[in-house]
Amino acid sequence: MRRPGDLSNPKIAAFYRDVPAAEMQRFQDFLRQHPYQQFTHAGVTWNYLTLDPSKDPKGLQRPLGSEPEHTLLLLPGALGVPEVSFQLLLRFAGHFKIISPASAPVDTMDALVD
Repeated sequence: MRRPGDLSNPKIAAFYRDVPAAEMQRFQDFLRQHPYQQFTHAGVTWNYLTLDPSKDPKGLQRPLGSEPEHTLLLLPGALGVPEVSFQLLLRFAGHFKIISPASAPVDTMDALVD
């Protein structure tokens, strides 16, 4: 799955051309630190991100030694990929374990709900 921060694609690179260098570096660091994981259900492969400060505290805003009590499922918006909201993911990861799926390639709402 291609990620929105893949600057090897000229169309994507053009989209990000006016983003300040420090912010772009922060986004690129997020992409490297949080690779997609996969889960297959009913023959459909779902890509998702997890942010768990107990396993990967780098960049997460959480007091050292504290564990999240709850898990938060953050669904992506219209683009269907979680990393476009990376700042929100990082902010919530300071308080929760995060699971954020990318939209699955299904053709119907029935398949999505299943």
